Amino acid sequence: MADASPLTLTFLEKRPAAAARTLAALPYEDAAAFLNAVPTRIAATMLQKLGAWKSASLVVEMDAERAGAALRDMGYTEAAATLRLVAPERRPEILAHLPQRLRRDFETSLSFPEDTVGAHM
Repeated sequence: MADASPLTLTFLEKRPAAAARTLAALPYEDAAAFLNAVPTRIAATMLQKLGAWKSASLVVEMDAERAGAALRDMGYTEAAATLRLVAPERRPEILAHLPQRLRRDFETSLSFPEDTVGAHM
């Protein structure tokens, strides 16, 4: 997908909830391609607005480097919830594109069962 137009970027920044609803209606491949084409800060905002289930589905379709960058820019709790829903065999490819300390924090958090305090620390 070509880079997003200035009008599109403005819509994404000014109306993130509406933009996320529109993005959620697209097929996963198209939505992921779109997120690959927009600036990281906007991709992170969209993933955060979409919620963990939808975000996880998009993250696995995105380029691993772009997915890692977007997760880095998301809030930690939302990014961890998204990563928890990503298939364990796909996580290392995405985590490889994160700073070492953040990668270690995610790996530690994801090593705890979801219903324990450690998973949410």
